[in-house]
Amino acid sequence: MKTAKTLVITDRTEDRMQPEIFYSFKMAAAKIVSDKKLAFKFYSFNPYKITVEAPLSFAKAKQRIMDLLNDLVKKTVEIKKNIKSDKLLFDEIKDYIKEHKASRLTVLNNEIKNLLSDFSFLVIESTAKTVVHPIFYNPSVLTANFGQAGENDIKDTLYGLMFIEAAFEQNIPIFGTCHGAQLGYLLAGGGITKVFDEAGLPYTKTFYARNNPNKGPEELWQIDVELNARKRKDVSVYSTLKYPLPKIFIKTDDDKTEKFVNKDFRHTLAMTAPIPKKIEILSYHPLSVASKSPDKMEINEHPKIEKEQSDKFKTTLKKIPIVDAFKYKTLLGFQYHPHYTYDDFNTSEIFDYLVNEISKVVYKDNK
Repeated sequence: MKTAKTLVITDRTEDRMQPEIFYSFKMAAAKIVSDKKLAFKFYSFNPYKITVEAPLSFAKAKQRIMDLLNDLVKKTVEIKKNIKSDKLLFDEIKDYIKEHKASRLTVLNNEIKNLLSDFSFLVIESTAKTVVHPIFYNPSVLTANFGQAGENDIKDTLYGLMFIEAAFEQNIPIFGTCHGAQLGYLLAGGGITKVFDEAGLPYTKTFYARNNPNKGPEELWQIDVELNARKRKDVSVYSTLKYPLPKIFIKTDDDKTEKFVNKDFRHTLAMTAPIPKKIEILSYHPLSVASKSPDKMEINEHPKIEKEQSDKFKTTLKKIPIVDAFKYKTLLGFQYHPHYTYDDFNTSEIFDYLVNEISKVVYKDNK
C-alpha cells in the first residue's frame, strides 16, 4: 500500500479540513480491489493559523508564505491598476513573475511550487469567509477593499491560483469544490459573476418551487444571503437535487444503468460566460439558462409559496449560463459539494474516479 500525501487548502477561519472530505476519500480508497491499495495522509494548509507542528518544515513553509503574502497586497493592486489591456490580473501577475526573477511574487510562487512538490494530491475546499476577490475577475475593481471583499481575500485568491498552477505543472490531481472550482474556472479564463444582485438583501421571501426532471424530490429554491435549495417542511435543511451523474465518472462504456448525483448548492458567485473552450463541461446548474431543465417545470401553485415570492425570485436571479461541474487539466471542479452527500444516489462514484486518478500518480511516482 502506498500513501497519497494530500494538501488541503481550507477556509482561513478553519483549523482542520472538512470531515466530509476526509470521509469521502477514506471510503473510496477502502473500496480499491486491485493490488494498488491507497492510503491518505492529509495536511491542512491555512497560513493564517500556524502552530509549531510536525513536520516542522511544513509549519515553516506556511509561515514563509504568509509573510510574503502580507507584503504583496499593494503590489497586486498596483499591477491591476497598470494593466493596459483586457488581460486577467493573474495572467498579468504570471508575466510579471517571468520578467522579475528576484521579486517577492516570484519568491512566493517558488515557495508554493516547492511545498506542493512533496504532495500527490491537492484539495481546495468550499469556504465560509474566503471569497474570490473581484479584483481578479472584474475589470473595474482597482482596490483591495470592495464590497465584502478585503485584503485577506486578495491573499487567499493569489495563493489559491498559484497552487492550482503549480499542480498543473507537476501533474497533481486536484479536487476543487465551490471556492476551489471558482479559482480553477477563473484560471482557465472563465467568467465569474454574482448569481443575484445584493441590493435589497435579505430576500427572506424569495422562494421558487419546481418539479425535478429526474423523478427526484420537488425542488424548493431560495435566495437569502446565498442561492440554495431547501426542504419545504424545514427550510434550514438542504433539498435532495437528483441529477444525472456525468459520464466521465461512469466506470465502463457498457454500463447502461441510470446513475445520479445529489447536487448540494449554497453559493453567491457563478461560473458563467465567457465559458473557456479549453475546459470540459460536465454539467450545468439546474437554474442555468443552458440547463436542460427549463422553467416549464415550475410548480404554478405551491402551498408554501405565494406568486409574489416566485416572481421576486425569478426577477432577482440572473438569467445566465452557469457551469456547475467541469474538468480542466488535472482539476475536477464542482460548484456544489459532493462530499456532503457521499452516500446519496451514485455520488460516491465521483470519489472512486478521483482515487483512481490519484493512484496513477502515486504508483507512477513510486516505481
